[in-house]
Amino acid sequence: STLFPYTTLFRSRSLYEFKKAVENYLVTTLAGTSGVQVGQSSISFDNLLKAKQAVRTATGYAADAILINPADLEALLLTKDSNLQYLLGGPAYGSYGNGAYAANPRIWGLPVVESDAVAEGQAIVGAFKAGSSVVAKAGEGLRVEVSNSDGDDFTYNRVTVRMEERLLLATRVPSAFVKVGTAASSS
Repeated sequence: STLFPYTTLFRSRSLYEFKKAVENYLVTTLAGTSGVQVGQSSISFDNLLKAKQAVRTATGYAADAILINPADLEALLLTKDSNLQYLLGGPAYGSYGNGAYAANPRIWGLPVVESDAVAEGQAIVGAFKAGSSVVAKAGEGLRVEVSNSDGDDFTYNRVTVRMEERLLLATRVPSAFVKVGTAASSS
């Protein structure tokens, strides 16, 4: 069918946009949860380590990831030492020219997850697996509905698509998360 590439593109783009909306909901909900720790007012390697330690001190859990805005990760990736060598590895090699290039660097041993849903100037260090979970309504997953009977869709040959998934972020241990950065200190 000649429509196949277009329907695949639509499905891919729709799912991508839907996943972005879910990610935004989850990050916004987590960042606004009462009891989440507020760390240092700037994002730096030292302050990310302090946040990692604050998670362990407050909960006994080990932090398992750093969630960061892409602009802030870029600033960390561009950090160089006095010899002008990239601390997290350059564009082709690992730190100090050793090892292979790492597309997803680790900071203080923690995987780094980029997300536009995190406010620029803010990072969240946390024990994501132990401190929270995403709960979906039993028996329901992603629901996609298509209709041409919304308003004058039928008259103008339009289709309305609705994607829905019933999710809840259960932050069971808010102190398992630390907001680092200026956005953290001002909230």
